[in-house]
Amino acid sequence: MDEMMARTHDGLGTFDMDGTAVPLIIFDAARFQDVAGWYQASVDTGRSSSIKTDLNIMQDYMGHVFVETVLTFSNGEVLKVLINANQNLNFFKDLARSGVLALGQPGGEGGGVFMIQLPQLQKAQDALKMIEDGLAASGGR
Repeated sequence: MDEMMARTHDGLGTFDMDGTAVPLIIFDAARFQDVAGWYQASVDTGRSSSIKTDLNIMQDYMGHVFVETVLTFSNGEVLKVLINANQNLNFFKDLARSGVLALGQPGGEGGGVFMIQLPQLQKAQDALKMIEDGLAASGGR
Protein backbone atom coordinates (compact mmCIF):
# COMPACT_ATOMS: atom_id res chain seq x y z
CA MET A 1 0.00 0.00 0.00
CA ASP A 2 2.82 2.39 0.85
CA GLU A 3 4.40 1.82 -2.57
CA MET A 4 1.13 2.66 -4.33
CA MET A 5 0.66 5.79 -2.23
CA ALA A 6 4.21 6.94 -3.04
CA ARG A 7 3.56 6.57 -6.78
CA THR A 8 0.30 8.55 -6.87
CA HIS A 9 0.10 11.80 -8.79
CA ASP A 10 -0.97 14.76 -6.68
CA GLY A 11 -1.38 17.35 -9.45
CA LEU A 12 -5.09 17.06 -10.15
CA GLY A 13 -7.80 19.65 -10.60
CA THR A 14 -10.55 20.77 -12.93
CA PHE A 15 -10.63 22.93 -16.01
CA ASP A 16 -13.76 24.95 -16.80
CA MET A 17 -14.74 24.28 -20.41
CA ASP A 18 -17.73 26.53 -21.08
CA GLY A 19 -19.31 25.71 -17.72
CA THR A 20 -18.41 22.01 -17.76
CA ALA A 21 -15.93 20.73 -15.19
CA VAL A 22 -13.25 18.75 -17.03
CA PRO A 23 -10.80 16.68 -14.95
CA LEU A 24 -7.28 18.08 -15.24
CA ILE A 25 -3.94 16.35 -14.71
CA ILE A 26 -1.31 18.98 -13.92
CA PHE A 27 2.38 18.52 -14.72
CA ASP A 28 5.32 20.81 -14.14
CA ALA A 29 6.20 22.90 -17.19
CA ALA A 30 9.03 20.63 -18.37
CA ARG A 31 6.97 17.44 -18.16
CA PHE A 32 4.01 19.13 -19.83
CA GLN A 33 6.24 20.23 -22.73
CA ASP A 34 7.44 16.63 -23.12
CA VAL A 35 3.87 15.32 -23.29
CA ALA A 36 2.70 18.07 -25.65
CA GLY A 37 5.75 17.29 -27.81
CA TRP A 38 4.69 13.65 -28.12
CA TYR A 39 1.36 14.75 -29.52
CA GLN A 40 2.97 17.28 -31.86
CA ALA A 41 5.53 14.72 -33.07
CA SER A 42 2.70 12.43 -34.16
CA VAL A 43 1.01 15.25 -36.05
CA ASP A 44 4.26 16.40 -37.69
CA THR A 45 5.12 12.94 -39.03
CA GLY A 46 1.68 12.49 -40.55
CA ARG A 47 0.61 9.80 -38.13
CA SER A 48 -2.82 9.80 -36.65
CA SER A 49 -2.92 12.26 -33.79
CA SER A 50 -5.07 10.01 -31.66
CA ILE A 51 -4.37 9.27 -28.01
CA LYS A 52 -5.60 5.95 -26.65
CA THR A 53 -6.88 6.32 -23.10
CA ASP A 54 -7.17 3.40 -20.68
CA LEU A 55 -8.25 3.39 -17.04
CA ASN A 56 -6.76 0.43 -15.18
CA ILE A 57 -8.55 0.03 -11.86
CA MET A 58 -6.66 -1.62 -9.01
CA GLN A 59 -8.35 -2.41 -5.72
CA ASP A 60 -7.77 -4.56 -2.67
CA TYR A 61 -11.46 -5.20 -1.87
CA MET A 62 -10.93 -3.44 1.47
CA GLY A 63 -11.90 -0.03 0.15
CA HIS A 64 -8.60 1.09 -1.40
CA VAL A 65 -8.88 1.96 -5.09
CA PHE A 66 -6.19 3.26 -7.42
CA VAL A 67 -6.61 4.07 -11.08
CA GLU A 68 -3.70 3.98 -13.49
CA THR A 69 -4.57 6.35 -16.32
CA VAL A 70 -2.61 5.24 -19.37
CA LEU A 71 -2.32 7.53 -22.39
CA THR A 72 -0.74 5.97 -25.47
CA PHE A 73 0.21 8.52 -28.12
CA SER A 74 0.24 7.54 -31.77
CA ASN A 75 4.01 8.09 -31.92
CA GLY A 76 4.42 5.23 -29.41
CA GLU A 77 5.06 7.26 -26.26
CA VAL A 78 3.13 6.14 -23.18
CA LEU A 79 2.19 8.26 -20.18
CA LYS A 80 1.05 6.55 -16.98
CA VAL A 81 -0.50 8.52 -14.14
CA LEU A 82 -1.52 6.73 -10.94
CA ILE A 83 -4.46 8.36 -9.13
CA ASN A 84 -5.72 7.54 -5.64
CA ALA A 85 -9.47 7.25 -6.23
CA ASN A 86 -10.18 7.37 -2.49
CA GLN A 87 -8.96 10.96 -2.45
CA ASN A 88 -10.05 11.99 -5.95
CA LEU A 89 -13.47 10.50 -6.63
CA ASN A 90 -14.74 13.80 -8.09
CA PHE A 91 -12.01 13.58 -10.75
CA PHE A 92 -13.64 10.40 -12.08
CA LYS A 93 -17.18 11.76 -11.69
CA ASP A 94 -16.18 14.74 -13.85
CA LEU A 95 -14.59 12.37 -16.39
CA ALA A 96 -17.76 10.25 -16.57
CA ARG A 97 -19.87 13.40 -17.06
CA SER A 98 -17.71 15.29 -19.55
CA GLY A 99 -16.00 12.53 -21.52
CA VAL A 100 -12.97 14.82 -21.76
CA LEU A 101 -9.60 14.72 -19.99
CA ALA A 102 -7.39 17.81 -19.79
CA LEU A 103 -3.60 17.83 -19.41
CA GLY A 104 -1.98 21.03 -18.26
CA GLN A 105 0.67 22.90 -16.38
CA PRO A 106 0.30 25.22 -13.40
CA GLY A 107 -1.61 28.32 -14.42
CA GLY A 108 -2.34 26.94 -17.88
CA GLU A 109 -0.60 29.95 -19.40
CA GLY A 110 0.64 30.09 -22.99
CA GLY A 111 -1.22 27.10 -24.40
CA GLY A 112 -0.63 25.19 -21.19
CA VAL A 113 -3.71 22.97 -21.47
CA PHE A 114 -4.85 20.47 -24.05
CA MET A 115 -7.88 18.24 -24.12
CA ILE A 116 -8.38 14.59 -24.96
CA GLN A 117 -11.90 13.48 -25.84
CA LEU A 118 -12.69 9.93 -24.83
CA PRO A 119 -14.06 7.97 -27.77
CA GLN A 120 -16.50 6.02 -25.59
CA LEU A 121 -18.11 7.88 -22.69
CA GLN A 122 -19.66 4.63 -21.49
CA LYS A 123 -16.22 3.27 -20.57
CA ALA A 124 -15.62 6.22 -18.23
CA GLN A 125 -19.06 5.71 -16.71
CA ASP A 126 -18.37 1.98 -16.25
CA ALA A 127 -15.02 2.80 -14.64
CA LEU A 128 -16.73 5.22 -12.22
CA LYS A 129 -19.16 2.48 -11.20
CA MET A 130 -16.27 0.08 -10.55
CA ILE A 131 -14.44 2.73 -8.53
CA GLU A 132 -17.52 3.52 -6.45
CA ASP A 133 -18.14 -0.19 -5.84
CA GLY A 134 -14.52 -0.64 -4.78
CA LEU A 135 -14.69 2.30 -2.40
CA ALA A 136 -17.93 0.99 -0.91
CA ALA A 137 -16.19 -2.28 0.02
CA SER A 138 -15.27 -0.75 3.38
CA GLY A 139 -17.06 2.55 3.48
CA GLY A 140 -14.63 4.40 1.16
CA ARG A 141 -11.74 4.63 3.61
